[in-house]
Amino acid sequence: MFNFRHQAVRDLAWCCSSAPLLSELPQSDAVIWPDEDAKRNASEVAQWLASIDRAPDALFAELEQQKSTRLGLYYETLWRFYWQQQPDCQLLIQNLQVVDGGQTFGAFDFLIKRNEVFWHIETAVNFYLGVPAAQPTNTSNWHQWIGPNCSDRLDIKLARLQQHQLPLSASKAGLNATKIFTDTEWRRALCLQGYFFYPAHDPAMSAPLAAHPEHGKGLWWHLSRFMNALETEKSSVYWMILPRHRWLSPAFAQDINELLYGENLRLALHHWVGTTDRPQLLAAMSKHEDAWIETQRCFVVPDHWPWTATPSRST
Repeated sequence: MFNFRHQAVRDLAWCCSSAPLLSELPQSDAVIWPDEDAKRNASEVAQWLASIDRAPDALFAELEQQKSTRLGLYYETLWRFYWQQQPDCQLLIQNLQVVDGGQTFGAFDFLIKRNEVFWHIETAVNFYLGVPAAQPTNTSNWHQWIGPNCSDRLDIKLARLQQHQLPLSASKAGLNATKIFTDTEWRRALCLQGYFFYPAHDPAMSAPLAAHPEHGKGLWWHLSRFMNALETEKSSVYWMILPRHRWLSPAFAQDINELLYGENLRLALHHWVGTTDRPQLLAAMSKHEDAWIETQRCFVVPDHWPWTATPSRST
């Protein structure tokens, strides 16, 4: 995807090609998306992406319709564009509200028709940091995986998908909302992508239950540990602090002024992480011909993360 000139096309390519976070969703009949049929079209999708990169106006126009800067909505818009453009797909509706008897039950993310099969697809992109258990296990529990701002947790996210969002298309209210599609039987799919970040002080922490073997991954550090590592290793690595809208595809830069090194990096992290208590996503960058590309990504979080009452002495 580094061959594409435009950030939005690289992000779209990441949506099409990156592995899901989970290989299955226990206690659900949902297919994990992209499914096997979608994977078989990889070469055609690559050619299509190259054509979009050469003439990106349609993609840009689609993205301009989305005024919100939320990453999840940007991700949804990329998938909407994909389903609108694929010859074997028909996007029926997006974000259909399910209201019955004056009560709102939720909304369908996407309803699509592909090769005569009707699909209800829930999409989400998430970034979770693993907190090791006292006793190592073969797989880690979902509740050990927490969003960088501690406002999200994997077990809570998956429980809502299992119990509420995905079953919606089989519920009475959901069937009433989709009755315009006569005699339709919906297959359910989950498109859940993102990254799991493993603790740098315990990188051997087990993957979450049902994690896809090729899931996106990185490390996370407490600020003081990261600073100590920079000082100890006398690292010559250049880093990029990634704004939220660039969290999807691997980082790419052509201007060295976008990168940080040495004291400039330390000052930036002291401010953003140490002073303002904002976890930051960083990419280690390596020179490749006339550009810089990501070789590793990590979160740097405050020393008292995950927001205990007082800073942990162990950090």
